[in-house]
Amino acid sequence: MHGNASCRVEGYWNIGTILKADCHLLAFDFAGTGHSEGTFISLGYFEQHDLLDVIQHMKQFTNISKFILWGRSMGAATALLHMAKYHTPEVLGMICDSPFSSLEVQMNEMAD
Repeated sequence: MHGNASCRVEGYWNIGTILKADCHLLAFDFAGTGHSEGTFISLGYFEQHDLLDVIQHMKQFTNISKFILWGRSMGAATALLHMAKYHTPEVLGMICDSPFSSLEVQMNEMAD
């Protein structure tokens, strides 16, 4: 999952490693970024619901049933917020690159 002011292309830098490990990569744009509809991002607050939808979609329409979440910055915060709120046993682990520790502090710093 990508960071603020970024898009799904952020996930492509390690696709070779992922495919060599016989795994799949799903990179998507959060609402308000890349090719997705919407105007604003919420730094992970609403994106955690997007993540739940993505996981449910993958379970319903593919044979993929186990997930490892990878996120950078806002994407990492999204993964942490999602796992704190939702019981998602299909998520076996997370790779959280540079999450911020407080959504409120991050928002205030960006507003300044």
